Amino acid sequence: MEREIARYVDDSPMPEVSRGERERGYVLFARSWMEMTFPNSIPRKDELTGTLESFTALGEYEPTTFCVRALKDLKNARVAVSDLTDGDGGVISRENIDVRVVRCLVPGGRFGGMLIPALLEKRASVDVDRDTTGQFWLTVWVPSDARPGHYKCQIKFSPENARPGTLEWRLRVLPIKLEEPRGVSFAIKEGHSLPPYPILREHFEEMRRHGMNTFEYRGLLGAKMGLKDGKVVVTLNGTSALEMVMKAYMEAGYTEPVHWNMGSEQGRMADIRQWCLERGPLESEAFADCYRQVIGAVLEEGRRRGWPEIIFGPEDEPTEWCQRMEATVRCLKLLKGLGVRTGENGVGGRPLRPFRGRQWTSDELLEELYPLLDILLFHDGPFLRRGVYDMGAWEGFLRRAKGDGKEVRIYNVDNTPYHAEAKRFAYGLLLWYAKADGAHLWQYGGMGGGLNSFNLTPEEEAGGLYIFWEGMREGVKDYKYLYTLHALIAKAKKSGKSVVREMADKAEGEVNAMLAKIDVSKFVPRPVQGRWTGGGPVAGEPGEKTVSGVYKMRNGLEFSDYERIRWTAAQGIMRLQDMI
Repeated sequence: MEREIARYVDDSPMPEVSRGERERGYVLFARSWMEMTFPNSIPRKDELTGTLESFTALGEYEPTTFCVRALKDLKNARVAVSDLTDGDGGVISRENIDVRVVRCLVPGGRFGGMLIPALLEKRASVDVDRDTTGQFWLTVWVPSDARPGHYKCQIKFSPENARPGTLEWRLRVLPIKLEEPRGVSFAIKEGHSLPPYPILREHFEEMRRHGMNTFEYRGLLGAKMGLKDGKVVVTLNGTSALEMVMKAYMEAGYTEPVHWNMGSEQGRMADIRQWCLERGPLESEAFADCYRQVIGAVLEEGRRRGWPEIIFGPEDEPTEWCQRMEATVRCLKLLKGLGVRTGENGVGGRPLRPFRGRQWTSDELLEELYPLLDILLFHDGPFLRRGVYDMGAWEGFLRRAKGDGKEVRIYNVDNTPYHAEAKRFAYGLLLWYAKADGAHLWQYGGMGGGLNSFNLTPEEEAGGLYIFWEGMREGVKDYKYLYTLHALIAKAKKSGKSVVREMADKAEGEVNAMLAKIDVSKFVPRPVQGRWTGGGPVAGEPGEKTVSGVYKMRNGLEFSDYERIRWTAAQGIMRLQDMI
């Protein structure tokens, strides 16, 4: 494990516990899954409850967590759950409830520095040392044909050397099904090197279960390219990296076009361009002819196999890494000549290098690329210029882009491999607030080990889920609640009945009043949006040796506001669907 440079401190007094809790040697308590819980976290008085409460729509996953504060060493503790029952014959099987243990790890690289709750592991049992806190994560899948109602199940915590304790999970299953957003992309960016196909497919299936409907592949074509009688020959026989990605994508049931981020100025990351450069310089006709033929071969193979549309992006973040701009512009022009749609991420970024002999502004670089792009991905959220908050300018650009038939997406709001709230916010409420067409994040992990910042062995990582994946899925669900509500509002406003139109206005006003709390003006122009409420550095930054309080985004919301907004939307859905 890497050396810690920051340490979490919780100096809160231990709340008074009952005699029975002292005698059995532990306290059970509830805490929001979005709040980081550390081995030295102290329960708050209002968390000492015997019940967990959640609600969900039909056909969805729903997480909850509970924690145990050990007053003595607890050995081989196990967690068991009963079926969820509604008391009237309705049953959601315990087999639908996934129980995991939260494991704390020290990430390396730029996000390293302190012990962080990061991984959800399947374990038969776990020890919890005296005066430490353990956390358990439960996720239920509610079938789409389940009977709506109020369900309960018993959660039993059983250490080998102490009396068992129980909690009750109360789950309200709502009589609603959420609509799948059309034309909105929820994507993870990953690639580099790929694992064997069976593992690759598992990763794609896991991403799909966590709400993703598309994928941004940053990587090689990975096929043999050659010349025969002066013509380019591309060998696509099922073994290339792109072919494996497309196969896994289709088998996992994704619904939106694939975004292919084709590399960077490094040769190992842009094999098509590098091979074509061997035929001639970037601006030469020899390069252009070669490039067009390779892309044409990919398109023809895609038509033959029934691949989904590919959005082509020849570079990665070219407006920040301006040494990539010349190749980006050249390749985009060639791609547009082939009639394909194009997209680039990081537009609006702060230029870090000169371009064409001078230092450009982000506005100038954006305008240079704008005519050549169909999809534009902006860093950190609704920021035309990275680090500059101007919603008026953002909304004006949205009107321009949509009028020109372009899509605008948000990108890399928070890259930390542990911050569940940030992922929920980015894929849900922030995406809605920004009125954007999708959210992308670098990166998912596992595929080549890019995100495996925790230095786990493949055996350790296998079967584990990173906590932030749960945040991603819950963000997508937040978006789906709002999307479903507004689809009903639009339909209700066309009703011939005034009472229906009035209810639509009421539902819209209520949810908009809740969303008005969102404030991203304090976001920083870097992919770390969390701050410690009790002081201390952002995880991974040098400075003070301790942090305290709660790790929280500065977005105007409390953790509880996420559920309040979702519940407000759910109430509107239930009222309107009964009236229409």
